[in-house]
Amino acid sequence: MEEDDDLRLSDNTLLALQQFLSEQKEQQEKFEKLKQLSEKRFDDIQNEDGETKEDEDIKITMEDFKEDWQLSQFWYDDDTQLKLIQEAINASPEDGWIACLCSPSVFVKYKSLKPVPKRNVVVFEVDERFNVYGPEFVYYDYSYPLKFTYLPEKESDKDKRTLKNKFDVVVMDPPFLSEECLVKASMTTRWILKENGKIIACTGRVQTQLIKRLLNCNTTTFEPKHRGGLSNEFCCFSNYESDFLKWKDEKDI
Repeated sequence: MEEDDDLRLSDNTLLALQQFLSEQKEQQEKFEKLKQLSEKRFDDIQNEDGETKEDEDIKITMEDFKEDWQLSQFWYDDDTQLKLIQEAINASPEDGWIACLCSPSVFVKYKSLKPVPKRNVVVFEVDERFNVYGPEFVYYDYSYPLKFTYLPEKESDKDKRTLKNKFDVVVMDPPFLSEECLVKASMTTRWILKENGKIIACTGRVQTQLIKRLLNCNTTTFEPKHRGGLSNEFCCFSNYESDFLKWKDEKDI
């Protein structure tokens, strides 16, 4: 009898467990609702003001996606998310295409903007939790840089499944600070980017020379920040300059 008492959860532990299970269930329901919404035709989920008809109870933020360190996930802070997506929007034409390559927090920030700018934004990501965004999600494993398929939202686009040379801007953040990872993510970037397309790349400073050689990207003055901070020095690189993205002088790198 005493052994049974020892195995019994305390009231505080039981309450914490119940709260955790309740939060998990609530999150799963939100994800399911969002996925159903994302799979509807674009015309059905827009109102006259161009704002998505999403109920407040299914609003998804990065708080719903816990970082998975095994996938080397370290989310940007809110300010960095916003600045990166704003730059990508400014660098692309209306109805243009933006790829968030291994940078899901930038994509989720785009989805939170009101009204949502008229851009086609696609997230390339190995974490299948982001498939709640339906046709805006492309499963992507950098180990297979050219192995992915775009599933168009509209039946009329069924003959346009390829993403080759489709994107005006690519915002990339290779998940690992290895030469192999950057080389393969760069292969993907070159394949999906339009001729003269624009690249915004965030990675460790140790990759400076390699990313210059692979993508002709230079170090900018913008310094991305992460919610939990990183021990590695992180930089933002680009293959163009703008009012926001300015290249550093070589002597300052």
